[in-house]
Amino acid sequence: MSRSPDVHTTFRSRRWLRWLAPAGPMALAATLVIPHAAQAADPTPETHAACYVDVPQVTVTPGFGSSPDTGTGQSGPGGTIRCIGTIRGARVVSDPGPLSVTFTYGTGPLSSLTKGDTCLAGSGDGTVSATVPVLQGQPVILTGPIHFGFLGPIGSYYGHFGEIMFAGIGESLPDLSANPTPNCLTTPITKLSIRGQFGLKNL
Repeated sequence: MSRSPDVHTTFRSRRWLRWLAPAGPMALAATLVIPHAAQAADPTPETHAACYVDVPQVTVTPGFGSSPDTGTGQSGPGGTIRCIGTIRGARVVSDPGPLSVTFTYGTGPLSSLTKGDTCLAGSGDGTVSATVPVLQGQPVILTGPIHFGFLGPIGSYYGHFGEIMFAGIGESLPDLSANPTPNCLTTPITKLSIRGQFGLKNL
């Protein structure tokens, strides 16, 4: 014995078909394809954070003086990074993590105008590596290129850690404990410390 169709179900089905009819087969295809595509998508883990860096021992060779020059720089022990926010989907904590940087100076866009860097202005490129503690799980490892420029003690820098971009500002302070005391004019600055902050977000 066949079952009689439900009147209310039939009415709703016809009303649904009349609503779809003006859109044609594309609307029906969209209703079938879009959920599948959304399910298959693999979004990039969220990154939205602010970080603060303190690099107390940076050695510069041959040093920043009054005459344009090129050289290299490297951070020593004690460099730290503190972040708040989310990096690659992980909630980070404000506990310090290690940070190191190596760079060349006198080779950036600003340096091309002066044929090198002085203690007053310059630019360069390098590599920065950091380990950021997170609330749960393994720390986030960040490594990537950095580009910088400075006028006097204030500098700006930017770069990326893979799919994450960063940009910020910093201040450099010469180490005045050396003998003779660096003064830029007659004695170059060979040791300094850097403090700065930057933001991170997905590219």
